[in-house]
Amino acid sequence: MSWHKISSPMFWQMDFHTVTLGKTPFTPSVNVVMADSGTSLNMIPDDDFYALTNMFFKDKKCHTMLNTLMNCECTKEEHE
Repeated sequence: MSWHKISSPMFWQMDFHTVTLGKTPFTPSVNVVMADSGTSLNMIPDDDFYALTNMFFKDKKCHTMLNTLMNCECTKEEHE
């Protein structure tokens, strides 16, 4: 568990800077985020979404499903 100082008295907003995804550093286009139970990925800025998509899935076969979610092929090891 990690504790983070909130930066808004109104909701679970936190400062957000360079993050590490596995061993890959990533600097998002925003500097604050709101912690919630699952809508964050639905509200990620387009620039960050496409940067992450290109970083992790550029060599994968992906498509957008009818529900607008992206589906990419992966190996069993990548899925676990």
